[in-house]
Amino acid sequence: MGEMKYVLPLLIFSFASYASYNTSCLEQLTINKETSPALNDFYNQWIQTIRRIGGISRQISDLEYEACLDLNKGLSLRAKFGNGKQSEFKCEASSLEKLSRWMKRTNVVEVQFSEEALRRMGKVLKDACLALGHSGCEAYDNYIGFIDPQPRPFNPRAERAIKWATFHMFPTVQVAIRLRRLEHEERMMVLMEYHERVLIAAQETLASEFRPVEAVLLFEKVVKPLLDAGFERVRYLSDSGSLH
Repeated sequence: MGEMKYVLPLLIFSFASYASYNTSCLEQLTINKETSPALNDFYNQWIQTIRRIGGISRQISDLEYEACLDLNKGLSLRAKFGNGKQSEFKCEASSLEKLSRWMKRTNVVEVQFSEEALRRMGKVLKDACLALGHSGCEAYDNYIGFIDPQPRPFNPRAERAIKWATFHMFPTVQVAIRLRRLEHEERMMVLMEYHERVLIAAQETLASEFRPVEAVLLFEKVVKPLLDAGFERVRYLSDSGSLH
């Protein structure tokens, strides 16, 4: 899992010709954040960040939250808006600000992932499928998103929980940039606390959709190794490594 570079900018941007998820799809995939304190805190902090960046005063929909987190965490996408327009968003430092500005004028109603983003999500879902010993894991070799009507080992709710526990929790290069402003000791303390909060939120996310034994297996075999590698990379970059 260590070789997967989720936060690096994508160089190829061919997009799927079908929706990966839309409003009606996500309405059926609600994850109960209120019963998961760490996940609820994570969600509320991001809602505030999105509103602040875009100067948005209205309520942000679950789909818009999903799209903003997907984009911020390295999944390039094309968004369709309520005014009939659409725009492509690459994974760049200014991407979240660009999407938020669109959201100030209109709402997001549909998301199409790039083929590369779908490949990366399919890889994580296949790893999770194999970790639980399911059959049919090859279905994720050609993953198209939650809206796919084809049968798969995980239902869309479980797929969303896995995505939240991995991609949405993965630390970005921007974290390393912010940490560089701190002295070494404070930097390591902040990073350690952030790492611990993310691991707890990831565990709570998995527990919301999987049986206890499955949630533990997924966390130990797939999620924790991935997140640990991400935080180790951020530690290195914030300490002395090049950001390029």
